[in-house]
Formats: sequence, structure tokens, C-alpha cells
Amino acid sequence: MTAVRVHRYTVAADRLDDLLDRRAQAITGIRAGFPGLTGTRLIGLEDGSYVDTWTWESAEQMNAALQASSGNPGVAAILALTGDHVVASGEIIADI
Repeated sequence: MTAVRVHRYTVAADRLDDLLDRRAQAITGIRAGFPGLTGTRLIGLEDGSYVDTWTWESAEQMNAALQASSGNPGVAAILALTGDHVVASGEIIADI
């Protein structure tokens, strides 16, 4: 079943370009090392926060990548740019 990891966070306007660069590098690295990442989408909300969704072929593939990224300096650098970070994982049960 398709799994999704959803992050919601804020980023200072003057750091957004840094976040976008680091995020793109992280996505490239994860795709090179872990199969199953089928898509990512960053959405800027009208309140100034962002929702970042990462879609995986399966929860197992997502969890393997998450375990490997724990303590990764690149991931830490991305998180350092964000505030009010909330994360949740789930599985798509309907996609119309």
C-alpha cells in the first residue's frame, strides 16, 4: 500500500532558497540509495507555512529510508532551517 510522510513547517523567507537547495540534494541522495520514493511535493500555504509530502511505494521502503536518515548531517541541516515542525506518516486508502 502506498505510504506518505507529511511534514508541516515554517521557514524564514530569507532561508527558503537554502531549504529548496538542501531539500533537492536530500531527495537526490535518498532516491540513489533507497528505491520506492515515487514523488515529493512542497506546498506553500497562505499562512506562510509549508506542507511537504513524500510518497513511497510502501511503508517498508519509507521506514528503511527514515532509519538510515536518522542522524544524517544533511537531514539535520534541513531541519535546522525549519520551525514549528510537525510530521506524520500514513497510508493512502483512497485516491480518486
